[in-house]
Amino acid sequence: RLPGFAANPETIPWVLNHSGIGPVTAESIRKRRKSISLYLSTSVMLLGLDFDDIDVVVMVRPFNFCHYLVQAAGRGGRKMENGVRKRVLFYLLYNNHDISRNVPGLSQAVREFCQTDSCLKDFLMKVFGFSTVDKPKPEWCCSNCLGLSS
Repeated sequence: RLPGFAANPETIPWVLNHSGIGPVTAESIRKRRKSISLYLSTSVMLLGLDFDDIDVVVMVRPFNFCHYLVQAAGRGGRKMENGVRKRVLFYLLYNNHDISRNVPGLSQAVREFCQTDSCLKDFLMKVFGFSTVDKPKPEWCCSNCLGLSS
């Protein structure tokens, strides 16, 4: 249970959202976003609440298609500091059951993305029909390039 669950939604420092966001709710969140320290959401977050100050995005279990992974990761990474885009951490948490062959609707590309030891950026670029031109420094690329994959 989250603390303050019954508290006034205008003052609590987190948002729990598991349904569509109407214009009134979206405006309320935008107005107080500097005071929100945690936003828990289902895939509804993909529908466009754009915050420029998200530092960490965590996805529990992958969505069925790579474009949803990219969209979820894109919820962060919009903040600029001194003319430089701020680094955002994107975590994809899953287990082998979440990416097994009998998971209905899970694309082969997502399964391969979760299992690759190669550069995740290169992998996604190829999925979308592009090639990597400029390779960032490992610390700005992905966990595989940094040697953190497990």
